[in-house]
Amino acid sequence: MAKSSSHKIHVYGSATDTAVKCPFGQPFPDLPSSWILSGPTCSGKSQILMNLILRYYKGLFARVFVFSPSIKIDPTYGPLRKFLDQMTSDPQREPLYFDDLDQTQLGKIIDEQQAICESCKKRGIKEPEILIVVDDMADRPDVLNRRQSGRNQGGSWMTSLAVRGRHLHISWCVSTQCLNMVALCIRKNVRNILVWRARSTREIDCICEELAAVYGKDTLLQLYQTAVNNEPYSWLTVKLDAQDRRDMFWLRFQARLIPEDPSLEESDVEPMGNSSRETQPVRKPRRRPATETC
Repeated sequence: MAKSSSHKIHVYGSATDTAVKCPFGQPFPDLPSSWILSGPTCSGKSQILMNLILRYYKGLFARVFVFSPSIKIDPTYGPLRKFLDQMTSDPQREPLYFDDLDQTQLGKIIDEQQAICESCKKRGIKEPEILIVVDDMADRPDVLNRRQSGRNQGGSWMTSLAVRGRHLHISWCVSTQCLNMVALCIRKNVRNILVWRARSTREIDCICEELAAVYGKDTLLQLYQTAVNNEPYSWLTVKLDAQDRRDMFWLRFQARLIPEDPSLEESDVEPMGNSSRETQPVRKPRRRPATETC
């Protein structure tokens, strides 16, 4: 039986390439990667999610699969739906967006990508990159918070995806209203977190607690407040896989956030960027004075 043209795959680079580089540079990670977007309703997550797909990483994914209850009814997603319809030659036979997440469907996508990667390795060509987006599924514990086990142990395919997705050249993105509603195993394997202004101190404590090994909680709180209070709809970007902690915290996608530290050279606190996007001065949270002891 002849293969359907809708299943043709795109490849990037040579077989020796280990990652697909984003043309926008820092702080955008190379592929495969992963993101969690955490913020309350109407914070701006959907717009940033579409920018990641339609602008920053446009053309770098062979397929983009979106699971969202709002994808078919929210007019905000109109450009994304049109883009996904154009990505496949037959949207009816090979749909790329779904208004519900069926664990069987998600597992099928992961298994098919694994088979494609194995075939590409045998042929000596670069494996294609795909992206799986899970949006607004916080009320589905079977998706984001079914304990720590993967699907083979009765858990969620999202847990399996978080653990081994990068080995299959699968990037993934979870958009949620509350970070601590995402299973610990998924949070521990994510490589980038975007955090908007939270409405709960428990949410802020969750963020500071999980990053406390990088800086102290007081410093992390100041980094967070500097980013989310910079302007309306602003957010803090955290690159968890950065080699240097000075590259971990960003004001949106525009400038690094570095705590004031006498051990840092002045050159270390210059804003990074390139001519292709806007840059802003780095906001340096003031370090609280040490408590005097008798």
